[in-house]
Amino acid sequence: RLENHPALELIAECANGAEALSAVAQLQPDLVFLDIQMPGMDGFDVVHALPGDNMPLVVFVTAFDEYAVNAFEINAVDYVLKPIDDDRLYTAIGRAIEQHQQQELAEHKRNLVNACMHLTGANAATIENIAESGSDVYPEKLSIRDGDEVQLIPVGEIDWVDAAGDYMCVHAAGVTYIMRITMKQLEAL
Repeated sequence: RLENHPALELIAECANGAEALSAVAQLQPDLVFLDIQMPGMDGFDVVHALPGDNMPLVVFVTAFDEYAVNAFEINAVDYVLKPIDDDRLYTAIGRAIEQHQQQELAEHKRNLVNACMHLTGANAATIENIAESGSDVYPEKLSIRDGDEVQLIPVGEIDWVDAAGDYMCVHAAGVTYIMRITMKQLEAL
């Protein structure tokens, strides 16, 4: 049934918990469907043995409803009872896809914040405040490329800025920095 879902790619099928652990380590899937009662390790043992830094999303599939609370306590995406109804399975898949997209967005946000911190010298809270507030907030530092280096000039140290054609001369602490940028572009920064 999973093979028929257009958003999923079935990359492994395992007969027991040990095989599941090995497959997860080797293939690093985004989503795992786990039965709770398996030979050897049960589904909970498998989840507890997985490394936390690269934990896939987990949907438990089982014939026993008494494990549902335990499943959600370990942050399972969903809990599907056997015999499996197609609509219920697709609901679980939809939840997993939505949660995966939210995780990807959060990772992209972290990467963007880190890049902005590196370029501007501002802290994460300032970057997030700028992103949420829009243009009402300006960065703590202005990044100016000087050859292969990027200079981070604290905005509070800028004495004045003057235009020279398509260049801006930023005067700060007795040093003049040249930016190939228009006044309007600098103002937008």
